[in-house]
Amino acid sequence: MNPSSSVNSSNILMGQPHPAGCKAGADAGSSRVVSGCDVSGPGRGDGSRTATPVRGAKDSPAPGPGLVSTETSDTRKRIHRHEARLKRMKRSVLTSARLLQEELQRVGWIGRIAMLTLTYRPEADWEAKQITRCVKALRVWMERRGHPLRYVSVLELTRAGKPHYHLLIWLPRGLSLPKPDKRGWWCHGWTRIEWARNALGYIAKYASKGTSGGKFPKGARLTNSGGLTRRSRFERAWWLAPGWVREQFTVEDRPVRAPGGGWVSRVTGDWLPSPWRLVDKAADWSWMLFEKIDPAGESCTERG
Repeated sequence: MNPSSSVNSSNILMGQPHPAGCKAGADAGSSRVVSGCDVSGPGRGDGSRTATPVRGAKDSPAPGPGLVSTETSDTRKRIHRHEARLKRMKRSVLTSARLLQEELQRVGWIGRIAMLTLTYRPEADWEAKQITRCVKALRVWMERRGHPLRYVSVLELTRAGKPHYHLLIWLPRGLSLPKPDKRGWWCHGWTRIEWARNALGYIAKYASKGTSGGKFPKGARLTNSGGLTRRSRFERAWWLAPGWVREQFTVEDRPVRAPGGGWVSRVTGDWLPSPWRLVDKAADWSWMLFEKIDPAGESCTERG
């Protein structure tokens, strides 16, 4: 494979362009943050500061672009988008369920966890708003009884390729969940409700099965959750960020993807460029090849 056959990659970096309003104060390709990013929220920069590493930053780029990769080496990684999406889904599901469980344990919550499965009839077609309407009805039902809806959902495919959903729903003691198909909340097939003894194990099983392959409907959201506190939502977002971002930013920094590339702290305004450069890709972007950049701005393979 010729790295230059598909793209002109000499100046295409995974997160390298400076977002608007950022002052370039670090060598290209380094994992140091650049202060002065023009972002909304507390700590917005004015472009006058110099580059400084965030708390706990290291002198060398942290390994890994934060996506699933094959055919890897220390300097190159091939990313397959479908596999990366499924792995991210699994991480999101497990992290959301764990944070919900920990939140409720801290307040001494007493209740049970319902395992709700939503399936489709053979002739029924999938649409994006179907699960949204069902979850909305569940939320209204819970709120009318004085409780928030705490849940985690996973989209899975049957062997025949038919989508269906698995949901964990945290119910306080004395409350039982009605069947959505009987209430008219799920008119596209059938529902089943069981009680989970090991919520994390249950959802992990279906999240793992979802990573085996298959083609999901276009526009389908593989996982969703509700009921987390604001602090836990920040922590979940941090865990879903690439590893090299977590090495440089803390949960309290609230890192998000920056316009134009890289990551930026919503609190301090500090910007973090990526240590990886795009060097090749498939015509349909089904895979991408990235190359690590050293702090001097050169690719590691060029330097070697």
